[in-house]
Order: sequence, then C-alpha cells, then structure tokens
Amino acid sequence: MGSSNSNPGKPRPLRRFFGNVMLPSVALGIAVIVIRQLGILESFELGAYDRFIRWRPSEGIDDRFLVVGVDETDIQTLDEYPLHDDTIADLLAELQSYNPRVIALDIARDVPQGDEAGRDRLRETVAGSDRIITVCLLSSERSPGAAPAPGTPNDRVGFADFHQDPSGVVRRTILASIPPPPPANWPRLHFCNNAQQ
Repeated sequence: MGSSNSNPGKPRPLRRFFGNVMLPSVALGIAVIVIRQLGILESFELGAYDRFIRWRPSEGIDDRFLVVGVDETDIQTLDEYPLHDDTIADLLAELQSYNPRVIALDIARDVPQGDEAGRDRLRETVAGSDRIITVCLLSSERSPGAAPAPGTPNDRVGFADFHQDPSGVVRRTILASIPPPPPANWPRLHFCNNAQQ
C-alpha cells in the first residue's frame, strides 16, 4: 500500500511554487537589472519624465524673485562689452537700495574689466555686503575654471556649473563639489580650482 502523498499525476506544492513563482521572478529580476545597467530604457524614462514635467499645471510667476538681465540693447546703450566692474558695482548698489534678502551675481568677474578704480569699487561693494553671492566655474582636467568676483568671502561663493544629461538637457544640479585639480602648471589658484579650500 502506497502513501497518499505519492500521487504521480499531481505536482508537489514546493516544486510548483519554484516552477511557477520563483523561477520566473528571478529571471525577470535579472532581465530588468541587465536592461537597467545597459541603459536601454533610459531615453524612454527621461522622455516620460520630461513629458510629465511639461504637463504639470502652471504655478504662475513667483513675485519674490527679480531677474535682471543684460541684453544687446544694454550693451549698445552703455557701449561696453563685457560690462565694466564699475557698472556692475553701480548695479549692485542700486539693487541693495531695495533691501533684498539676497543678490546672486551670475556674471563672471575673474578678469578685471575697465579701470582699476572700478575694480576696487566692485571689490568693496561685494565685500561690504553680507547679501551678495557671486559664482565661479569649477576647474576640470582641461580648464582652470573661473574665479568668483573679487572681495567675495568663501562662504558666499556658488558655482554656475550645470551637469547636462547625454541628451544635452539640464535636469539636475550639483549641491556640493570638490574641484578637480586644474591643468598642470596653472599658476592662478582660486577658490573654485583649489581642492584644498
């Protein structure tokens, strides 16, 4: 007399579980990992992400921010390109008169523009305010980067480097970074190309 569990026509529950659940799950998991590592679906994912961002309802204009731009009309009116340090100092002084919480200067000022008196005024204006933040460009193996405006304390320097995805779109930004060393024998070290700072 045989046992009641030895029915040859009926698969065992454990074998059925491994055959119907575990094996397909493991195979599917490995396939997803391989596809993800190869980046096959990345363009589809980013395209869907971009579409969802465009479909969001408009949040309207945030009136807490003021963006002051420089265009060709300004350059022709002032008859200077790039803008002189004295002109930037005048602009910063005018903006400070409105008592803003912060002023971010996103114009490179690593090379003096105009006369030395204008450079000194810019240095004094930036150093004399705790609300002005200036930017620099981080160094790379091929580029020495660009220093922040003169007079900017290290704790008020941001960087204007934007990481582009392979498709050439900026979808993210860097919050903190240590600059790689600049090209060999580069004599001018500054905050954004000196990894020691």
